[in-house]
Amino acid sequence: ASTGDTAAATRFSVRLTACPATLLSADMRFDGPADAIDNRLLAVSGGAAGVAVGIFENDSTTLIPVRSRSASVSLSTGNAGTLEFVAKYMATGAPSLIVAGDANATSQFTISYN
Repeated sequence: ASTGDTAAATRFSVRLTACPATLLSADMRFDGPADAIDNRLLAVSGGAAGVAVGIFENDSTTLIPVRSRSASVSLSTGNAGTLEFVAKYMATGAPSLIVAGDANATSQFTISYN
């Protein structure tokens, strides 16, 4: 793997329901320990090295850097919406620096309503 290569794309979503009618949209911010080499990514624990976890928009190509907000989703009729994302492992170093092992990341999130 070369720096920036990704693997194990995993889709996930957060469904918002029964939102107040005055709110038109929502977005999400992901926080957590940033990777020491690439601070846009979440650091991993568990033994693996040379990789981190990136959170991407639903298009699977637009990276949402740690401590940044995602694109907004409209809260449609019924005052609901779904924020959709993709998490991927991303190589952060040269192939010789990548070490196999468990690679777990933790993130807290904040939903902002507009």
